[in-house]
Amino acid sequence: MTSLDPAARTPAPAVSKVLIWAGWSLTGLATLFMTFDIAIKLVDLQIVRDTLVQLGYPPELGRTIGVVELICLALYLNPRTAVLGAVLFTGVMGGAIATHMRVGDPLFSHVLFGVYLGAALWGGLWLRDTRLRALFPVRPDWQAAAARTVRTEAHAAGLAEEFKWGHPMWSSAHGAVCLIKSFKAHLNLAFWRGAQMRELDPRLAPSGGFQMATIKLTDPVELSPGQVRGLIETGAALNAQLGDPMKAKA
Repeated sequence: MTSLDPAARTPAPAVSKVLIWAGWSLTGLATLFMTFDIAIKLVDLQIVRDTLVQLGYPPELGRTIGVVELICLALYLNPRTAVLGAVLFTGVMGGAIATHMRVGDPLFSHVLFGVYLGAALWGGLWLRDTRLRALFPVRPDWQAAAARTVRTEAHAAGLAEEFKWGHPMWSSAHGAVCLIKSFKAHLNLAFWRGAQMRELDPRLAPSGGFQMATIKLTDPVELSPGQVRGLIETGAALNAQLGDPMKAKA
Protein backbone atom coordinates (compact mmCIF):
# COMPACT_ATOMS: atom_id res chain seq x y z
CA MET A 1 0.00 0.00 0.00
CA THR A 2 1.13 3.53 -0.62
CA SER A 3 1.27 5.96 2.27
CA LEU A 4 -2.06 7.51 3.15
CA ASP A 5 -0.29 10.73 4.09
CA PRO A 6 -0.01 12.92 0.96
CA ALA A 7 2.75 14.97 2.55
CA ALA A 8 4.86 11.83 2.70
CA ARG A 9 4.69 11.45 -1.07
CA THR A 10 4.53 15.09 -2.15
CA PRO A 11 7.43 17.33 -1.11
CA ALA A 12 6.62 20.65 0.48
CA PRO A 13 7.28 23.62 -1.82
CA ALA A 14 10.69 25.20 -1.45
CA VAL A 15 10.61 28.57 0.27
CA SER A 16 13.27 31.15 -0.53
CA LYS A 17 15.37 32.12 2.49
CA VAL A 18 15.45 35.65 1.12
CA LEU A 19 11.65 35.83 1.24
CA ILE A 20 11.59 34.45 4.77
CA TRP A 21 14.22 36.92 6.03
CA ALA A 22 12.51 39.83 4.26
CA GLY A 23 9.17 38.76 5.72
CA TRP A 24 10.48 38.50 9.26
CA SER A 25 12.31 41.83 8.89
CA LEU A 26 9.09 43.61 7.94
CA THR A 27 7.20 41.76 10.67
CA GLY A 28 9.88 42.70 13.21
CA LEU A 29 9.79 46.40 12.32
CA ALA A 30 6.00 46.51 12.50
CA THR A 31 6.02 44.57 15.79
CA LEU A 32 8.60 46.90 17.37
CA PHE A 33 6.53 49.95 16.51
CA MET A 34 3.29 48.39 17.71
CA THR A 35 4.94 47.26 20.97
CA PHE A 36 6.08 50.84 21.62
CA ASP A 37 2.68 52.25 20.65
CA ILE A 38 0.84 49.78 22.89
CA ALA A 39 3.19 50.40 25.84
CA ILE A 40 2.74 54.17 25.88
CA LYS A 41 -1.02 53.72 25.72
CA LEU A 42 -1.17 51.16 28.52
CA VAL A 43 0.95 53.29 30.89
CA ASP A 44 -1.30 56.23 29.95
CA LEU A 45 1.43 58.77 29.15
CA GLN A 46 0.36 62.42 29.05
CA ILE A 47 1.36 62.70 25.39
CA VAL A 48 -1.19 59.99 24.58
CA ARG A 49 -3.92 61.87 26.43
CA ASP A 50 -3.03 65.14 24.70
CA THR A 51 -3.01 63.48 21.27
CA LEU A 52 -6.41 61.87 21.83
CA VAL A 53 -7.90 65.23 22.81
CA GLN A 54 -6.43 66.82 19.67
CA LEU A 55 -8.03 64.04 17.62
CA GLY A 56 -11.41 64.55 19.27
CA TYR A 57 -11.45 61.51 21.54
CA PRO A 58 -11.80 61.26 25.36
CA PRO A 59 -8.32 61.25 26.96
CA GLU A 60 -9.07 58.10 29.01
CA LEU A 61 -9.60 56.07 25.81
CA GLY A 62 -5.86 55.40 25.42
CA ARG A 63 -5.72 52.27 27.55
CA THR A 64 -8.74 50.76 25.80
CA ILE A 65 -7.11 51.28 22.41
CA GLY A 66 -3.88 49.83 23.81
CA VAL A 67 -5.67 46.66 24.95
CA VAL A 68 -7.33 46.26 21.54
CA GLU A 69 -3.97 46.65 19.81
CA LEU A 70 -2.34 44.20 22.23
CA ILE A 71 -4.94 41.55 21.38
CA CYS A 72 -4.40 42.17 17.66
CA LEU A 73 -0.62 41.89 18.07
CA ALA A 74 -0.89 38.65 20.06
CA LEU A 75 -3.08 37.13 17.34
CA TYR A 76 -0.73 38.40 14.61
CA LEU A 77 2.37 36.87 16.20
CA ASN A 78 0.72 33.46 16.65
CA PRO A 79 1.24 31.50 13.39
CA ARG A 80 -2.17 29.83 13.73
CA THR A 81 -4.02 33.16 14.00
CA ALA A 82 -1.62 35.48 12.12
CA VAL A 83 -4.03 36.22 9.25
CA LEU A 84 -6.86 37.01 11.70
CA GLY A 85 -4.52 39.37 13.54
CA ALA A 86 -3.59 41.10 10.28
CA VAL A 87 -7.27 41.48 9.36
CA LEU A 88 -8.08 43.03 12.75
CA PHE A 89 -5.05 45.33 12.51
CA THR A 90 -6.36 46.46 9.12
CA GLY A 91 -9.53 47.64 10.84
CA VAL A 92 -7.50 49.50 13.48
CA MET A 93 -5.37 51.17 10.79
CA GLY A 94 -8.49 52.13 8.85
CA GLY A 95 -9.87 53.89 11.91
CA ALA A 96 -6.60 55.76 12.43
CA ILE A 97 -6.51 56.86 8.78
CA ALA A 98 -10.12 58.10 8.94
CA THR A 99 -9.40 60.00 12.16
CA HIS A 100 -6.39 61.82 10.74
CA MET A 101 -8.35 62.68 7.59
CA ARG A 102 -11.20 64.07 9.68
CA VAL A 103 -8.98 66.50 11.60
CA GLY A 104 -7.04 67.56 8.50
CA ASP A 105 -3.61 66.16 9.44
CA PRO A 106 -0.79 66.11 6.85
CA LEU A 107 -1.24 63.41 4.20
CA PHE A 108 2.12 61.63 4.00
CA SER A 109 3.26 61.85 7.61
CA HIS A 110 -0.06 61.25 9.40
CA VAL A 111 -2.96 60.14 7.19
CA LEU A 112 -0.98 57.53 5.24
CA PHE A 113 1.02 56.24 8.21
CA GLY A 114 -1.61 53.56 8.78
CA VAL A 115 -1.15 52.48 5.16
CA TYR A 116 2.61 52.15 5.66
CA LEU A 117 2.15 50.13 8.83
CA GLY A 118 -0.55 47.94 7.28
CA ALA A 119 1.69 47.25 4.29
CA ALA A 120 4.49 46.15 6.64
CA LEU A 121 2.16 43.88 8.60
CA TRP A 122 0.62 42.23 5.53
CA GLY A 123 3.83 42.31 3.48
CA GLY A 124 5.81 40.54 6.18
CA LEU A 125 3.14 37.88 6.52
CA TRP A 126 2.81 37.40 2.74
CA LEU A 127 6.55 36.99 2.24
CA ARG A 128 6.94 34.29 4.90
CA ASP A 129 3.65 32.39 4.50
CA THR A 130 3.36 30.17 1.41
CA ARG A 131 -0.38 29.71 1.95
CA LEU A 132 -0.99 33.45 1.80
CA ARG A 133 1.19 33.76 -1.32
CA ALA A 134 -0.86 31.00 -2.93
CA LEU A 135 -4.08 32.84 -2.05
CA PHE A 136 -2.75 36.18 -3.38
CA PRO A 137 -0.15 35.15 -5.98
CA VAL A 138 1.98 37.52 -8.00
CA ARG A 139 2.00 35.97 -11.44
CA PRO A 140 2.57 37.23 -14.98
CA ASP A 141 -0.71 38.21 -16.62
CA TRP A 142 -0.88 35.07 -18.75
CA GLN A 143 -0.33 32.84 -15.72
CA ALA A 144 -3.10 34.60 -13.84
CA ALA A 145 -5.41 34.14 -16.84
CA ALA A 146 -4.55 30.43 -17.08
CA ALA A 147 -5.16 29.99 -13.35
CA ARG A 148 -8.56 31.68 -13.68
CA THR A 149 -9.44 29.32 -16.52
CA VAL A 150 -8.61 26.27 -14.41
CA ARG A 151 -10.54 27.64 -11.43
CA THR A 152 -13.59 28.45 -13.55
CA GLU A 153 -13.70 25.02 -15.18
CA ALA A 154 -13.04 23.23 -11.89
CA HIS A 155 -15.90 25.06 -10.20
CA ALA A 156 -18.16 24.37 -13.18
CA ALA A 157 -17.38 20.67 -12.78
CA GLY A 158 -18.40 20.81 -9.13
CA LEU A 159 -14.90 20.44 -7.67
CA ALA A 160 -14.03 21.81 -4.25
CA GLU A 161 -11.10 24.23 -3.98
CA GLU A 162 -8.54 24.32 -1.15
CA PHE A 163 -4.90 25.21 -0.58
CA LYS A 164 -2.40 22.46 0.21
CA TRP A 165 1.39 22.52 0.19
CA GLY A 166 1.21 26.18 -0.80
CA HIS A 167 -0.78 25.61 -4.02
CA PRO A 168 -4.45 25.82 -5.12
CA MET A 169 -5.92 22.32 -5.50
CA TRP A 170 -9.29 20.98 -6.65
CA SER A 171 -10.95 17.74 -5.55
CA SER A 172 -14.08 15.75 -6.36
CA ALA A 173 -16.07 13.76 -3.83
CA HIS A 174 -13.79 10.81 -4.63
CA GLY A 175 -10.42 12.51 -4.16
CA ALA A 176 -7.90 15.00 -5.52
CA VAL A 177 -8.14 15.85 -9.23
CA CYS A 178 -5.66 18.65 -10.06
CA LEU A 179 -3.51 21.47 -8.75
CA ILE A 180 -1.54 24.46 -10.04
CA LYS A 181 2.08 25.30 -9.29
CA SER A 182 3.31 28.72 -10.36
CA PHE A 183 6.95 29.36 -11.26
CA LYS A 184 8.77 32.41 -12.57
CA ALA A 185 8.69 31.40 -16.24
CA HIS A 186 6.05 28.68 -16.39
CA LEU A 187 2.92 27.24 -14.83
CA ASN A 188 2.45 23.55 -13.97
CA LEU A 189 -1.02 22.01 -14.19
CA ALA A 190 -0.84 18.62 -12.46
CA PHE A 191 -3.45 15.83 -12.44
CA TRP A 192 -3.42 13.00 -9.92
CA ARG A 193 -4.75 10.61 -12.61
CA GLY A 194 -2.65 12.24 -15.31
CA ALA A 195 -0.67 9.12 -16.20
CA GLN A 196 -3.97 7.50 -17.18
CA MET A 197 -5.04 10.50 -19.24
CA ARG A 198 -2.12 10.88 -21.68
CA GLU A 199 -4.33 9.96 -24.63
CA LEU A 200 -6.26 13.16 -23.97
CA ASP A 201 -3.12 15.31 -23.86
CA PRO A 202 0.34 13.91 -24.68
CA ARG A 203 1.94 16.86 -22.84
CA LEU A 204 1.11 15.13 -19.56
CA ALA A 205 4.52 14.07 -18.21
CA PRO A 206 4.90 11.75 -15.18
CA SER A 207 5.68 13.66 -11.97
CA GLY A 208 5.70 12.26 -8.45
CA GLY A 209 3.49 9.50 -7.11
CA PHE A 210 -0.22 8.67 -7.28
CA GLN A 211 -0.16 8.28 -11.10
CA MET A 212 0.38 12.05 -11.22
CA ALA A 213 1.35 13.76 -14.47
CA THR A 214 1.92 17.44 -15.26
CA ILE A 215 1.45 19.82 -18.17
CA LYS A 216 4.14 22.53 -18.22
CA LEU A 217 2.73 25.75 -19.65
CA THR A 218 4.95 28.54 -20.90
CA ASP A 219 2.53 30.47 -23.11
CA PRO A 220 -1.04 31.72 -22.63
CA VAL A 221 -2.35 30.10 -25.83
CA GLU A 222 -1.32 26.61 -24.72
CA LEU A 223 -4.45 26.08 -22.65
CA SER A 224 -8.06 26.43 -23.76
CA PRO A 225 -11.15 26.15 -21.54
CA GLY A 226 -12.32 23.13 -23.54
CA GLN A 227 -9.06 21.28 -22.94
CA VAL A 228 -9.13 22.05 -19.24
CA ARG A 229 -12.76 20.99 -18.95
CA GLY A 230 -12.07 17.65 -20.67
CA LEU A 231 -9.08 16.88 -18.45
CA ILE A 232 -10.88 17.83 -15.25
CA GLU A 233 -14.00 15.83 -16.10
CA THR A 234 -11.90 12.80 -17.05
CA GLY A 235 -9.87 13.03 -13.85
CA ALA A 236 -13.03 13.26 -11.74
CA ALA A 237 -14.58 10.33 -13.64
CA LEU A 238 -11.50 8.17 -13.06
CA ASN A 239 -11.65 8.98 -9.36
CA ALA A 240 -15.32 7.96 -9.28
CA GLN A 241 -14.42 4.69 -10.98
CA LEU A 242 -11.13 3.86 -9.25
CA GLY A 243 -11.35 5.72 -5.95
CA ASP A 244 -9.15 8.27 -4.22
CA PRO A 245 -5.80 8.42 -6.07
CA MET A 246 -3.95 9.18 -2.83
CA LYS A 247 -5.15 5.85 -1.42
CA ALA A 248 -4.52 3.77 -4.51
CA LYS A 249 -2.58 0.54 -4.22
CA ALA A 250 1.02 0.61 -5.43
